[in-house]
Amino acid sequence: MDPHAADTTTRNNERPKPTRRIDIDLPCRECGYNLRGLQSAGQCPECGAAISRSLTDDQIANSSKKWLRVIRLGFMLMAVSLILRLQQVAIWFLGYWGFTYWPGRDWYLHLQWIAFGLGAWLVTTSEPGRQAIQRKTRRITRICIIVVAITGVVEESRLLNVDFWRAVAFFPFKHSFLLAGIVALLYHLHKLTLRLGQSTLPKQTKCLGIVGSFLLAMLLLSTLLNAVDLGIHQFLGSHDISTTMYQLHRTIFFLFYKLYTLFQLYLSVYFILILLAIRRETASRV
Repeated sequence: MDPHAADTTTRNNERPKPTRRIDIDLPCRECGYNLRGLQSAGQCPECGAAISRSLTDDQIANSSKKWLRVIRLGFMLMAVSLILRLQQVAIWFLGYWGFTYWPGRDWYLHLQWIAFGLGAWLVTTSEPGRQAIQRKTRRITRICIIVVAITGVVEESRLLNVDFWRAVAFFPFKHSFLLAGIVALLYHLHKLTLRLGQSTLPKQTKCLGIVGSFLLAMLLLSTLLNAVDLGIHQFLGSHDISTTMYQLHRTIFFLFYKLYTLFQLYLSVYFILILLAIRRETASRV
C-alpha cells in the first residue's frame, strides 16, 4: 500500500466535522442558556455542556443531569410516601384485632404527607429550556399537592378535635384534591414517559389517569350522598329516605376505599418503574 495514500487517508479521517452557526433560539439542555449565534461544535458559555447535545433528539438521556437528579429524588419520595400510606392502612386494619399502640404515629403521618408533597413538587420541576411546556399541569399539580399537604398535617395534628368535621369534611376534601393533583401529575408525566423510549409506561400513565378520574368521581358522588343524607336527617327528619341515602353512600364509599388502596399500591410501583427507567436510560451519563 502506498504510504502517501495512507497518510492522506489518515488526514481525511482526522478532519473536523463541519459545523454550522445556530440561527434560531435554542436553549441549552443543561442550563437553559440561549445558544443562538454560537457554533454547533462548541460549548455552552454558561455551563460548558456540548452544544451538540442540545441539537440531538428529545430522549430523556439528553436532558440536564441536575434536572434528572431532581426528578429521580421526587419519584423516590412519592413512592416512599405511598408505601408509608399503605402501611398506615394495614395498621388501621390491625386495629380490629386489638392493635392500638403505635409509637410516633403523628410524626409518621406528617412525614408521609410532607414526603409526597415535596416529591410531587420536585417531579414537576421545569426542565431547562422547556419551562413553557406543560405549565398548566405543573401549576394545577402543585396547588393541589400544597392543599393536600397542609390539610393532612392539620388533620393529623388534631388541630380540629371535632370528629364530625374530621370524618365528614376532611377526608373528602383532602383526598379530592389529592386525586385531582395525581390526575394532573399523570397527565404531566405522560409526555415524560414518551421520552423514555418505552412502549408500556405511556399506556400505564393513561390508564392510571383514567382510573384516578373515576375514583375522584366516586368520591365526589359519595360525599354528595353523605351531605344529602345529613341534610334530610337534620332538616326533614325523614328516616326512611335518610337511611337509603346513607346505605348508598356507605356502599359507594367502601368500594371507593378498596379501589383507592389498590390504586395507591400500583401508583407506588409505577413511580418506582419510572425511576428505574430513567436510571436505565441515563446510566451512561448520570
